[in-house]
Amino acid sequence: MPKTRVLSECERGQIVAHHEDGMSQRQIAQKMKCSRCAVQTTLKRFRETKDVKTIQRTGRKKVTSPRDDRSIIRQSLRNKRKTSLELFSDFNEASTSQISRTLRRKLVEYGLKGCKASKKPWVSKSNMEKRLQWAKKPLKLDQ
Repeated sequence: MPKTRVLSECERGQIVAHHEDGMSQRQIAQKMKCSRCAVQTTLKRFRETKDVKTIQRTGRKKVTSPRDDRSIIRQSLRNKRKTSLELFSDFNEASTSQISRTLRRKLVEYGLKGCKASKKPWVSKSNMEKRLQWAKKPLKLDQ
């Protein structure tokens, strides 16, 4: 993020136009209400590239590759009971990068929230038979 506001392409175009009209950098800075350094940098970039467009900044590099992301998601979907720490340990065995917080962030990004999977209650044999009889009972009444 820049320390001050970034000049728009329109403002940079005006700076170049004022310079071509013969105004000094100080006069342009006063008129455009920006620093002299901003004017100087704009003119220097215009001389080098003949363009006033905003250049794309590189930003911070991604820790995981798209392939790693797919692998994380696949492992999570394969076994939903796995915690993020277990996924992390599995992932680190297969990959060279060390990530833990990023792994959780990726899961949330893909809509896999960290919640415990509920366990279904165990149903005994006698209970199963009673349930089945209860479910079939209305069918006998209707027929």
